[in-house]
Amino acid sequence: MKLSLVICTHNPRRDYLNQTMAGLRRQSLPLLEWELILIDNCSEKPLAGQIDLSWHPHGRVVSEEELGLTAARQRGADEAVSELLLYVDDDNVLASDYLAQVLRLGREWPMLGAWGAGELEGIFEIEPPEWTRAYYEHLTVHKVTDDRWTNQPDLNCFAPGAGLAVRRTAVRSYFNELGTNGIRRAFDRRGQSLSSSGDMDMLWTVTRQGWGVGRFTCLKLQHLIPARRLEESYLEKMVASQWCSNILLRYVHGAHQPDRPENWLRRLSRWRYERTLLGRDRWFYDARRKGSEQAERIIAKLEQENGSIQYDQAAALLAWADEPKKGW
Repeated sequence: MKLSLVICTHNPRRDYLNQTMAGLRRQSLPLLEWELILIDNCSEKPLAGQIDLSWHPHGRVVSEEELGLTAARQRGADEAVSELLLYVDDDNVLASDYLAQVLRLGREWPMLGAWGAGELEGIFEIEPPEWTRAYYEHLTVHKVTDDRWTNQPDLNCFAPGAGLAVRRTAVRSYFNELGTNGIRRAFDRRGQSLSSSGDMDMLWTVTRQGWGVGRFTCLKLQHLIPARRLEESYLEKMVASQWCSNILLRYVHGAHQPDRPENWLRRLSRWRYERTLLGRDRWFYDARRKGSEQAERIIAKLEQENGSIQYDQAAALLAWADEPKKGW
């Protein structure tokens, strides 16, 4: 077995998951050379017996009872038999040569511990309003124009979790380091939470282990995006959650620089700048500011607790943006 493909899903939208599966059936890599593992992460309607994997000789559904993308990814790594894992989201449609390209890159770049897509094309359920283009990166819609790799924590070279290939040795070392660390296990999605730095945490850890990571233009996929993700309220929550979790990511890896206390001159400068922001620009500026403030509150609590926070408590702290009227 050359590759283990892992799809982690929680209450999937069935028409999107069907498109994901159709893309996998079109792969040029022969079925006998890869396995398909569908991780059902606490879906309200269990997927076993509901999803037809009979077309794949090594396809199976595995149930993971701990809610959260990190737990689902870890279960996928535990179940995999190959030395190379490929994480695919339940709303991704891979280019037909994606698996073959992943294997080729793995052979040609033995120094890389993880590598992923250079092009993620957004396929929108409705025509996206023009103003949303400024926030496509928050929706995991972007494209790099050149191959890039690094063995340093350079976020520009970090591929998103959608379509991410990881060597088994590297990913197991990551999960071993993660252990029961509550805040790091809560970095990624948990139910409806929008926290989403788990893939960056994985790649940062991989580079610290001495591996390189990269993004390649030959790896292309489509990202299916429902209409609700283009709503202002959703994007505000997304921006706030990502801003918060990215600050925490830097903190746990020793790269966080706390905000300097504001003197009257800095407060005046900020006040003047804020007065120039109108409409959505102000809304999203406030979302980033509130995400930053929440991150600093969590950091203060972590230091008070000597870095020891239980997973459920950490997940609740990182889910603060899901109820903006209460949390903001």
